[in-house]
Amino acid sequence: YNAGLCAQQAEEYAYAEKFLKESIKLNYEPAQSYAMLSNVLKQQGKTDEALEYLHKGYEQYPDNAYMLVELINHYLLGGEPEKAEVYLDAAIKQDPKNASFYRAKGTLYEKTERPAQAEEMYVKALELDPKDFLAQYNLGNIKLTEAINFHKKVQDIVDVNEYNKELEKVYIAYESVIPYFEKALELNPNDKNTLTTLKELYFRLRTKNKVYQEKYDKTMEKLKSL
Repeated sequence: YNAGLCAQQAEEYAYAEKFLKESIKLNYEPAQSYAMLSNVLKQQGKTDEALEYLHKGYEQYPDNAYMLVELINHYLLGGEPEKAEVYLDAAIKQDPKNASFYRAKGTLYEKTERPAQAEEMYVKALELDPKDFLAQYNLGNIKLTEAINFHKKVQDIVDVNEYNKELEKVYIAYESVIPYFEKALELNPNDKNTLTTLKELYFRLRTKNKVYQEKYDKTMEKLKSL
């Protein structure tokens, strides 16, 4: 096991594979060995075998948090995010106060085009950890997407009077998004994505309220300084 660990850290993956497989045969630190072996195989491009060992380890040690996280990451970051749901549910059942699991499930729902469920998960994550920047930022993005989609529908309106009436609602929708990203900026003051999004929102609303022109100018200054 220790030889496998050292080989993995030295990026000698073939040796690490050999020693970790032996560690599993000897039933030494089996849960960790399965997870490490899966990673080592992945590093060698043996993705199918890596997943096979990950599942074998999970079947034998379903309560192992490390194994669960590895399976979640494999599916969530791969091409089959929907398969991560069963493992996220298991992780949440084991540790229901872990905000990162709810955030990950929110990401899963976004990837599978279920924004309402994603929003619910991000809100839950923030209830458990109000300082979770990614949950806050992702929640803002969901709200921003809703505003953008509403704006697109309004642009298709032909009648001028109806268009102008609905356009006012568009401005209100964009304005309602701002607090989500301002909160995200409080959590991570130098995040360029958040600053850029706020810059664009302030720019849209600058003629409606001079406060947004001032905020736009300050945000531009901050972006230039980064």
